[in-house]
Amino acid sequence: MKKFIFLVLLFSLFAFLGISQNTTKATKQTQGTQTITKKIHIPPQVESVINPIFLSKKGNNLYSFKEIKTFFFPSADGKSFLIYLFNAQIPEYKRTINIPQYPKGKDGKPDKTKKPTLVQKEVKVPFHFYIKLKNQATGEVVEYNSPMPEGVVNFYSFTMPLAPGKFSGVIAISPLDFATDKIATHYFETTVPDFAAESKKLTYTEPMFIKSLHPYNSQQLVFTVMKNTFLMGRALVDAILTNTFSKTDVPRLVMYLLGTKKDSKTGKPLVEMDFKIKNHRGKDVAKYKPIKLQRNIIVQPLSFKSLKSGNYSIVLKVKDLIGKKKTEIKIPFTLK
Repeated sequence: MKKFIFLVLLFSLFAFLGISQNTTKATKQTQGTQTITKKIHIPPQVESVINPIFLSKKGNNLYSFKEIKTFFFPSADGKSFLIYLFNAQIPEYKRTINIPQYPKGKDGKPDKTKKPTLVQKEVKVPFHFYIKLKNQATGEVVEYNSPMPEGVVNFYSFTMPLAPGKFSGVIAISPLDFATDKIATHYFETTVPDFAAESKKLTYTEPMFIKSLHPYNSQQLVFTVMKNTFLMGRALVDAILTNTFSKTDVPRLVMYLLGTKKDSKTGKPLVEMDFKIKNHRGKDVAKYKPIKLQRNIIVQPLSFKSLKSGNYSIVLKVKDLIGKKKTEIKIPFTLK
């Protein structure tokens, strides 16, 4: 039953058409019954910091910003989802502000017709996340923003839809008072794959290990920076950020094949997968029966109970039976 629920969630990754954007100001366009947010407002204080970085291609590395991993998965509208995991040490930032305090009236409530006394109070200033991407070929700009989550953070993540192509991006993490010396910036480049295109070679997305999937119960999918999990379709994913496991771990290996040829009648690919685990000497220590799949997504549950501590490699030999292509995927891991 658990396996069935997992697969249902996994296939739901492709069930929605996009992610609307958190915004303070937006221009909207209606297509049929669907409202699509087209433009996001980035405050001029942040815009003035972001724009020069597209030329210098270098952020300020404030708050020890570190990119962890990026993944790509297809969406139902021909775009791809960029899943971006990162770390940043966001400090506690406080400011002293003047708060008007009105004298009480006869009813015991503040009388705002009287002159207030200004009382100083120290308040915590929240941080906000901004991202701006430019398509290197077309110059098209995509912008998003979101509050930064607070509390104990192992990693942050965001998921966003993008058309295939090469992008330059700038991330800014800013306090809401826009103090220039406290705006962290990071420059990155990424190439979004075209999942629909057939190619001469059979390739694959970056493999990821995950613990579990949970339904994401939200009527509207909004761009949100999350902590300690990431959004993939209508599921929240508990990610594993290391290739080191214990014998009791039961991770799932997930990746997506690129370049497969589809059957002219069914419109589906047909791939054969041969899965093995090899030790550091290259000897097979676990072998599974070859399976055939009519999909491009690979989900392989793993079990390490029969293995000893040491260094291993997961080896997948994948054949595109229609396009007559093949590839071999090796993923090293360590068992404690």
